[in-house]
Amino acid sequence: RNPVTNLLTMMSSDIPDWLFVEGLGNKWMTDPDFTFSSSLTMNALDDEALATLRRCSPITKAHTVSVPTLIALGLRDRRCPPSQGLEYFRALPEATPKILLTYPEDDHAIDRPWSTADHWIQIVMWLEKYLFNNNNTT
Repeated sequence: RNPVTNLLTMMSSDIPDWLFVEGLGNKWMTDPDFTFSSSLTMNALDDEALATLRRCSPITKAHTVSVPTLIALGLRDRRCPPSQGLEYFRALPEATPKILLTYPEDDHAIDRPWSTADHWIQIVMWLEKYLFNNNNTT
């Protein structure tokens, strides 16, 4: 649901500070020479930090995923850009069972009544197919 899959491209989010803390640890919170307000750009990162963000990004391993994958996106999400989930979905191997649910009128919460109902129905159907179906070999 609105996944973050590529930390290097999360700077377009409305919470770019999250990127630094989640991707690089709390040194960014404790470094007295670093302030989010003045330094929060990719230019503030050295090569080591950029390599760390890349290494920690799920997109770098998407080509190895074989488990069934369900991705849901609120297409008006400004917190986790939908491009994150789309990029990941497209990077999954062709043989990987996958589904992409898109909700054009929803933002990060995916909380419009129709969208919420559809999302939960799709999740139940997905679990029935891939988790609870003992005859399934996937």
